[in-house]
Amino acid sequence: MKNIERMRMIGIYYGLTQGEEFDFDKNQNNLLIKMRHKSQTVNDRGLKKLQAVDYKKCIYNCLLIKQKFIGRGPRYIYLFKNQICIGKDFKSPFIQIPERQFQINQDIRIQWSYKKNQLKSVIFYVGGEQLEYFGTNQQLRELKQKCALYVFQVKIQDEYQAESILGQGSYATVLELSNLQTQKQFAAKCIDQQRINEKKNGYKQLLQEIETMRVLSEIKHQNILQLYELYIGNQNYYLVMEDHSCL
Repeated sequence: MKNIERMRMIGIYYGLTQGEEFDFDKNQNNLLIKMRHKSQTVNDRGLKKLQAVDYKKCIYNCLLIKQKFIGRGPRYIYLFKNQICIGKDFKSPFIQIPERQFQINQDIRIQWSYKKNQLKSVIFYVGGEQLEYFGTNQQLRELKQKCALYVFQVKIQDEYQAESILGQGSYATVLELSNLQTQKQFAAKCIDQQRINEKKNGYKQLLQEIETMRVLSEIKHQNILQLYELYIGNQNYYLVMEDHSCL
């Protein structure tokens, strides 16, 4: 009861009200996501040429495997705050100009594939392409943890189950979620995409809110909700927050 009450306070914190009627079906189908493939990209077929990379600004990197017949082999994945780079030179991982390079923007998407509750691959949707790379569950979990704060992921129903509505406002709803892998409880701010699009500078303001939450999360104070990851559905943005009282 204490945990639920704390999570209800999250709704109040975001200006939401308790007791408002909301037609909520806990079936995961309500969270079904249609992926968007259109994206701006920086690669050899794009409008811009590949650019030299300053690896000192790299937030995280890991070695995964491309399994398609053409170009099969190891690939280094480099995450930056504003872009993702992919290199194929196994002997020289920090090559100046990578194989692929794309900006993190409102169109890029990431999907994670599972096998028996274990992550088996990551799929980047960018420039009308699907770029899939395979790795161990541990590798992909680490990559997911890093990417999840910068890139919108799809198929939230693969990772979470909606349990209840904690509050509702004019353009956002706070949901109580449980993680399907760990059973931990989370709170998610569910933001209506249409309302964001209708609002002047709505998307820009959303990104500013996310950046503020990201910075505050770095403090890791027990009284500050930690931004955990970002998802996008066909109608909503999901800002998943870690509730320390549920850990």
